[in-house]
Amino acid sequence: MIRLVSWAFFGTTIGCGPDNPQWIDLDGDGLIAAEDCDDTDPERGGSEVPYDGSDNDCDPLTLDDDLDGDGWPAAEDCNDRNATIGGPEVPYDGLDNDCDPATPDDDLDGDGIALAGDCDDTDPTLGGPEIPYDGLDNDCDPLTLDDDLDGDGAPFAEDCDDGDATAKLDGFWLGDATDDDRAGLCEGYCSRPVLGALTLSGKTVVDLDGLGCVSWIAGDLLIDDTRLTDLTGLEALDEVGGSVRIRDNQDLTSLTGFHPTVVDGFEVEISRNPQLADVDLFADATGTWRTLIQDNASLAGLTGLEGLHEIGELFVLDNPSLTSLSALSSLERSDGSLSIGRNDALTDLSGLQQVREVGRLAIVENASLTDVTALNTLTVVKVTLTIVGNPMLTDAAAWDLHDEIDIVGGFVTIRDNDGGAP
Repeated sequence: MIRLVSWAFFGTTIGCGPDNPQWIDLDGDGLIAAEDCDDTDPERGGSEVPYDGSDNDCDPLTLDDDLDGDGWPAAEDCNDRNATIGGPEVPYDGLDNDCDPATPDDDLDGDGIALAGDCDDTDPTLGGPEIPYDGLDNDCDPLTLDDDLDGDGAPFAEDCDDGDATAKLDGFWLGDATDDDRAGLCEGYCSRPVLGALTLSGKTVVDLDGLGCVSWIAGDLLIDDTRLTDLTGLEALDEVGGSVRIRDNQDLTSLTGFHPTVVDGFEVEISRNPQLADVDLFADATGTWRTLIQDNASLAGLTGLEGLHEIGELFVLDNPSLTSLSALSSLERSDGSLSIGRNDALTDLSGLQQVREVGRLAIVENASLTDVTALNTLTVVKVTLTIVGNPMLTDAAAWDLHDEIDIVGGFVTIRDNDGGAP
């Protein structure tokens, strides 16, 4: 038996029970009518349930989908809680719109260059600064040269130096050349070997400008009676097919600028250069037979010959200031003559300790020479031994040297070594 109870409250009667419509759940969705905005539809009622396709709370303003209001339904929105994210990737907005880090937001062409530095982000062959000689307009600017960078009209394939608008040719100078030819010898050329001799002579020669293209000379090189102070300008000259003669240059103090690796001629002569302080010319040179270093008034040593291991003939003569041969400390052999003569300040032969074999040995008229024991390790003199006219050396010391030599193949002349006698 069901009892109906009613209360009186301020003159109003409120019923409670199955007959009260507020307690009825007509659509059977578990929500009483008081809590169900549509008690005739079990799909509706209660709070909005996202993404179920129903307007649960009967309020079209309460979103069932696209909760972040960015215009993308959940099926197309990888993050429906963030209005800045969702849908396909939007290039260059700085956001990972599709929640996929593998989808680029920048550098869409994958060339490693971001949009800010890529003039065409759709083409991986373009972008960034211009790359010379690749055949592409990398910076999308036709005014930036890809070829002929020096603008001399010669493309790279035809230009020996595409960084120098004054040079684009390689070729030869036919015949001999002199100082008078310098003005046009290298004009337009990167390399122009001289198929003859090169002569630089006369007091009007004060520099060696205009010879930067001369990489080799087939004939002799003569630098004679100039006003040069050094040989700057010959840096490119690597090979001389003939002899080298540097003589009678009154102002020449250094051979800086000229360091050939090959001198194929008979002789290198460095003579009568009164201010010359070194012979740093052919430390690495090979091929020459005879070297003459004579009458260089200021030359105190042979700096520049430290790497010399063997030579055809070496004459060191009439250098009044020469005090040391230490630069010859690597010399082991001279197939021809080794001649040390009339070097008035030289007191000993220190520097020649490694010499083992010579063709001819001549030690002549060195005014201050007192000691020749540096040559005690010499084992062979193929032809003649001459020790003559060294006033401070004794004949006995000279004979002692002779006795240390295993083989002397020819004449021996030892005399007039007075040992300081008045």
